Amino acid sequence: MFRTAFGFHHTVDEQIGEGNAIGVRWTVRGTHQGEFLGRTATGKPLQYSGVSIFYFAEGKIEQVWSSFDELGLHNQLGLLSA
Repeated sequence: MFRTAFGFHHTVDEQIGEGNAIGVRWTVRGTHQGEFLGRTATGKPLQYSGVSIFYFAEGKIEQVWSSFDELGLHNQLGLLSA
């Protein structure tokens, strides 16, 4: 859904690791070029940031927890009402 709507590019801003976990702070940049949550493409540039924590077991990703600025994304797309 995100890839189709935004044609985004991820940037890894920072990575830290301890034990079986790696934390990644990232930024996504793109352009609203397709439908998202019922909103037609606006052509507006957008940017939002987030953090993901990856947990590994036996050399494979076992679990991922992520959080991102969803409110900021919705605001940039004009999906919020006053």
